[in-house]
Amino acid sequence: MTTAQPLDVQPTPLALLLLGREADPRSERGVECPGDLPSPSDPDLVARAR
Repeated sequence: MTTAQPLDVQPTPLALLLLGREADPRSERGVECPGDLPSPSDPDLVARAR
């Protein structure tokens, strides 16, 4: 069962933090997640996947 309800989502600093776009200096571990993907360990992986 699915329902199609419109979501009125507004971007907020907290939402961006939860998506990994900013750092939380108050966190226990001081983790910073810029949100960028890491470089592939095997540069030919994308070419082989196509």
